[in-house]
Amino acid sequence: MLLHLISSLIIWHLAYLFLVNYPSWKSELVTENSCDISVLPSNPNDFADKLIKLSKEKRLINEMGNNSRRLAEVQFSRAIVAEKFENIFNIFIYA
Repeated sequence: MLLHLISSLIIWHLAYLFLVNYPSWKSELVTENSCDISVLPSNPNDFADKLIKLSKEKRLINEMGNNSRRLAEVQFSRAIVAEKFENIFNIFIYA
């Protein structure tokens, strides 16, 4: 049931859904860019309740999907990631 709900949310709204289950730079990044919902990791009912609420708020899930897409394009596009790797390699090669 829960997996079906998640799949429906993603397919129905064609949105990206970030799920990060531990505090890290990734969770900070998606929170700063309004791409997520926060849930209590020790409470599966909290997760289910928030997914149900989210499934009823089409505007919010579309907004989060757009924010997620923008974040992916700005931070993780192939060109940007390649440039970051090139910069790192150049540091080691020319240092």
